[in-house]
Amino acid sequence: MEKLQTDDMRNMLDAVDDLRSVGINDIIPLPQIVVCGDQSSGKSSLLEALTGIPFPRDAGLCTRFATQFVLRHAKKVSISVSIIPGTNRTSEEDRKRLEDFGQGKTFEPTKLAELVNEATQVMGLPPLSANPNDRRAFSYDVLSIAISGPDRPSITLVDTPGLIKSKGKFQSAEDIKTIEKLVKSYIDQDSTILLAVLSATYGHELQQIPSMINKAAVRTLGVITKPDGPGSDSALESAYMDLARNQEMPLGHGWHVVKNRSEKEMHFSASERDQAEDTFFSGSKWKDLGYNNIGVPALKERLATLLYKHVQSAIPHLQKSLNEKLEEVTNKLDELGPGRGTVLEHRGLLVDIASKFQRLVDVAVDGNYKKDPFFGMSPRKQSAEIDTDGRRLRAHVQEAHGQFSVAIRRHGSRFNITQTPSEWDMNDNDLLGPATLIWPYNGYASNQTKRTYEEYIAHVHSVEQRFRGVQLSGVFNPDIVDELFHEQSARWSGLAKGHISNFNEQCFKFIGKILSQIAPRDIAVRLVENVRLKLAQHKKEALLALERFLLVERGVLMTYDPEFTATIERIRAKRLERKADEGAKRPVVEPPVASGNFGGSPARVTKVPKLDIKIPIKVDGLAAEDALTVSWVYYRSQREHFVAYLTKHIIEPCMVEALSKAMSPKELGSMTDEETYLLATEDEQLVEERKSLIRKKEILEQGKAKFDMALKKK
Repeated sequence: MEKLQTDDMRNMLDAVDDLRSVGINDIIPLPQIVVCGDQSSGKSSLLEALTGIPFPRDAGLCTRFATQFVLRHAKKVSISVSIIPGTNRTSEEDRKRLEDFGQGKTFEPTKLAELVNEATQVMGLPPLSANPNDRRAFSYDVLSIAISGPDRPSITLVDTPGLIKSKGKFQSAEDIKTIEKLVKSYIDQDSTILLAVLSATYGHELQQIPSMINKAAVRTLGVITKPDGPGSDSALESAYMDLARNQEMPLGHGWHVVKNRSEKEMHFSASERDQAEDTFFSGSKWKDLGYNNIGVPALKERLATLLYKHVQSAIPHLQKSLNEKLEEVTNKLDELGPGRGTVLEHRGLLVDIASKFQRLVDVAVDGNYKKDPFFGMSPRKQSAEIDTDGRRLRAHVQEAHGQFSVAIRRHGSRFNITQTPSEWDMNDNDLLGPATLIWPYNGYASNQTKRTYEEYIAHVHSVEQRFRGVQLSGVFNPDIVDELFHEQSARWSGLAKGHISNFNEQCFKFIGKILSQIAPRDIAVRLVENVRLKLAQHKKEALLALERFLLVERGVLMTYDPEFTATIERIRAKRLERKADEGAKRPVVEPPVASGNFGGSPARVTKVPKLDIKIPIKVDGLAAEDALTVSWVYYRSQREHFVAYLTKHIIEPCMVEALSKAMSPKELGSMTDEETYLLATEDEQLVEERKSLIRKKEILEQGKAKFDMALKKK
């Protein structure tokens, strides 16, 4: 045993106990040995033998809170007691009252019952009563008893209340559930080594602890206690054979056998008790078990070795967990922001939030993301990729506009004309852009009607018939171009409104991300609703600007682009060449007789310059194709103008540049006291959450400081 009582071991255990003393065990599970068992299982007798503290035979003792025994091997004898407040103690006054419990207190080991009763009162637990309504059954505070001396092993044990099988005078059904819940909370901690105590008096199937430690068996050391009375020897042997040798309940750390204190041994000293136990196990039937598995002295050494190795392996993980948990708690406190008590504090906080908001929005609109870590600067493999987190607003703006422009080129017209003749091949720039569009632009193809070129020419001819005036045959009425253009561009309004709505939603999500970073959670929720109203107004202004623009577009057709005329002439020339090629492949009959394909219009023979090939051309068909050419070329030129105007003169000023106006320091700073209070007042739930986080941070900082100092002594 002496080889284990090194400074290194004591320093390690002290480091962990320092963490436990400030309450860290409720935040980060610490390596520990927890004693658990049913009531009347011999647990108290075992603890008395391990700690050297006489446990009075009181059925109600230590059943209402956990007790920690900190034993240390030292040259000098010292004893101290304290109460470690549970995490449910958020009141500073309560915590201080509990923490002051052991100040200046002298503990006499023979008076454990008095200490427990006094701690019970300090914890606020009323005396035991037959009426369960008169008391609170259990406390999550922990009574800690630290004893050092030359005859003590270096062990820390946490004793849990004994499990109750059935309710009685002082234990209600609710008490039984509460104690089970607490014991299970220790059992479920992966950092806990369980010292499971079973009595040889009862079969293990009649005790609760075996079923509770089932999943934690790999972390359990079982102790079988010898009962008093006739037949106790055979009962102990039978229990050991049943559990240990038959492996009906295999445990990771195996089994150990100890002898309970008998009535006549109540006043024995520790050495006398050990001698009586040694005499009991001196019989030949116990020799084959091995002395390492028999008796309290061997159990002390076994536990000390087990705890030392357990703590030693847990040290690196503890250091990491302390740093991570402290960072996590600090971040949560930063997210909640400082406490808010006065209107002046409320107003100052709101002005600060608005200032940060405008700065981040300006950076996002400019696209200079290096100016703030909020935007992150992780490398992108694709330069055009939208930031999936939605923070890099300008990148999203550019991508969204690009998607809209491609979508409106492909799907902006009412009729999607297919099987076009060769002269229309020069218009293949309608297909420029990415092959796959993202949502919602990939849905713009819906409701677009497909027509072959011949079908659409027939449609144009029917429109021409309705607009026929006094013009000569083969010459179309200019009004038909206006009609065809507005028919084809009828979808522009709906697609543009969809683009505006999508962009408005993306702006809202972007602002939500900003507020979640710069404002306390409760204020962020309220500000988001305010901002939603502002963005709705921005959207309304953009839609009004769109309507004004569309009114102009629906007016007189007008263009001064020389490319407009040049494109029409190129298409006409290409069309005549195509028809010449078609005519060269079939015999020409002079004079051709019209078939009446377009309302019985006469046909004439036309010579194509240079080719000198006679081609039969239907006069009305020529007018329909010419009208289609003019309207389509005009549609294409105005479509590009429409996309440019929508993005640059509507969305940019009304929605992008206006974002920073959604919240301003001047606006929030000039609100009335009542408005400020309603916007910035703190929910009671957040007040309590902040108190709890502040307390956790204090505990973690204290524990980390003590832990680091203790480890330096190694």
